[in-house]
Amino acid sequence: MNLVLLNLREMCKSHRFFFALIIIVQAVSAFCLAFIIGVIINNRLFLSMDYYQNNISIYFNKEDEITYDKLEGAVMEIAQGVLKSAVSDIRMGNYQYDYPNTIWTDFRIEDGKYVNGRFFNNRLALQLAWGRTFTESELNSRDSIAIAAYLSEGALEIEGEEFEIIGERAGNSFDTPAAIIPPRRFYNIPITDIRFSLNRYISAYESERIAGILDEATDGRYEIDNTAEATDSGDIKAVMRSSVMACVLIGFVLLGTMAILYGHIIEKRKYKLAVCRLTGCSASRSIKLFLAEVVAVSVPSVGIGYACFYFAQKKWLEGVYPYMEPYLNAKAYALMFLGLLGAIFISMLALTVARMMHPIKRQLAEAGG
Repeated sequence: MNLVLLNLREMCKSHRFFFALIIIVQAVSAFCLAFIIGVIINNRLFLSMDYYQNNISIYFNKEDEITYDKLEGAVMEIAQGVLKSAVSDIRMGNYQYDYPNTIWTDFRIEDGKYVNGRFFNNRLALQLAWGRTFTESELNSRDSIAIAAYLSEGALEIEGEEFEIIGERAGNSFDTPAAIIPPRRFYNIPITDIRFSLNRYISAYESERIAGILDEATDGRYEIDNTAEATDSGDIKAVMRSSVMACVLIGFVLLGTMAILYGHIIEKRKYKLAVCRLTGCSASRSIKLFLAEVVAVSVPSVGIGYACFYFAQKKWLEGVYPYMEPYLNAKAYALMFLGLLGAIFISMLALTVARMMHPIKRQLAEAGG
């Protein structure tokens, strides 16, 4: 190990440019490899997404009287954790018509707070005959306020409590009384369903996590209709085949570059290697020492490349490529890391065997000794 460190120190001093270039090439290759795989996965699944059909709907029995105070933590964990890059809107309500109205709400969650969803921003304001929509503080409160449609009176009573109507919709898809209320007003009103509208497919692993969260919150008292999970038999396999091809192409470019750089280092060490052979170091021992140097340089440089990509993924890329989050997970990073290191190691093994397994006399002659 001491000899490996001495050789690396000498390489850093005597061949500083090539040493830095090796680190940069490996780090950039790791970054580009992860980026290309992430983009392939994202684009392949993104193009096949049906934004009208792909969502997750969760249904509750009326008899169970599941209220939002029991579910709020689970909804927050799903929207802000498991499906943070996937959820676009959430709709929740009581559609059993036990009250004089269909009661529902529509929202998004940002930084743990409720904000208006696409329905509020894009449609509701245009449908109002009079009044206004909720303010952000009202949407996050338990105020007894509502936006109504097809009500014959100016007040709304739910569970014996009167709601103030702050606006009225001029149109509704059903000719029946309906009211929109803030999410937290469902603390004491039974919910019949919650629907998560998504902007991408979700993985089987994400589906399992969602089921686990709901099981814990409701003791399994729910039914789920998940039309947003990508199947392993179609899209995912096609994506993985494309990703493997990308890895192979990047690997050829990287290994060719690395062979040139490390070949230069070996060329500069010809005399030193010949002297080592003369003093009792076998060819196999020389190869092992050189490969140890390769690993010592490659592990941190490849790690730096993937770490930089992971930071970029979390900071910027997931907003542009939402499928990177579920598929470029810890397992994917581990496989890419080991795969790239393995390719470098095997190629360098072939290079060193070809360049360092010559007889001692030939090595001395090539070194000018």
